Amino acid sequence: MAHQFETCSGCGAPVETSLDGRWIECKYCHSRQGVRVDPVLLATAMHAEFGSIEKSFEVLAGKLAQTLPEHTRVETKRGLLSAPRVESFEIVLGDERFRMRREKKDVVAERVHEVRGIVLKTERMTIDAWLRALSEALSTMAESRTLAHDSLKQMLGS
Repeated sequence: MAHQFETCSGCGAPVETSLDGRWIECKYCHSRQGVRVDPVLLATAMHAEFGSIEKSFEVLAGKLAQTLPEHTRVETKRGLLSAPRVESFEIVLGDERFRMRREKKDVVAERVHEVRGIVLKTERMTIDAWLRALSEALSTMAESRTLAHDSLKQMLGS
């Protein structure tokens, strides 16, 4: 789908956005540029999809575990006569750990900054602020992986 208001910085031709929204590419000169995901828009979309995070705690934990299994840990608790229930989950992205847990009838969101196993800061956040911070970290991670992938492709001459 072509952007009506964006043109290639190299040749001035209209650019098209990739299906996943992470790239714009000029079909004329074939230059390609990564697009940073807007964390506010991502957080807003997540909030709209899940509605109230407190009510959709388990859905969010499941989606993150499914999407980022190597970065996500989910803890469940089983009652005597009930199905397993998510008690907490965390996503580890570099030096930051994003954690949500049940605390009585509330959901607590925290961001933990840890370097070489030493916790430097634990910050309790509102759900919306936590979603924005997680979105920013995910966007940065996706951007760095894409740049690394592109660099590797260039080095190998692909």
